Amino acid sequence: MRFKRLDIVTSAPHYSPDVFVIVGIHPERPKNCYDGVSLKSGTQYSVGDASLALKRVGMADESYLTSPSEPSPDGSGASPLGAGVLDHNFLKGQRRAQRELAEMMFGTHSAQDKQRWEKLASLKPGDPFKVNFKGKVQTFTFRYVCAQGYKYVFVAENAKGTRYKYPLTIIAVESAKV
Repeated sequence: MRFKRLDIVTSAPHYSPDVFVIVGIHPERPKNCYDGVSLKSGTQYSVGDASLALKRVGMADESYLTSPSEPSPDGSGASPLGAGVLDHNFLKGQRRAQRELAEMMFGTHSAQDKQRWEKLASLKPGDPFKVNFKGKVQTFTFRYVCAQGYKYVFVAENAKGTRYKYPLTIIAVESAKV
């Protein structure tokens, strides 16, 4: 294994161009022994020596792996790996929510849909909000807006703490008769 945790490396010349931060090393997986987060997409991949360039191009600091937006399991205030990716997903989703809201001004969309996109554009990760789910109004915890897709447009946690993708129509709005 040529790289260590937090190394920034590029993909090999014969692969799609990308830049990865190595966030985990797994010697038990010799072919794809690294977990790398793409700086291009924010997605985590399993990558190996064959798919990476020969030398590192830089080094990330520990703050890349943590975020104050979600508390850690030990209560220290910094969350483990995944928060940086979650923050990236949140930012991409916020851009989408703002774009959808702007498009609402020119289309023939319902007032309820406009209110729902306004709600999504204003939420931050961890914010509670009301949804109409299974015939009842429930409180979910917002995580992020999906960057693309129209069937499921946001990710939230239900009361049990399980994350799912949900459609726009379950967001409770004042004037909606759902």
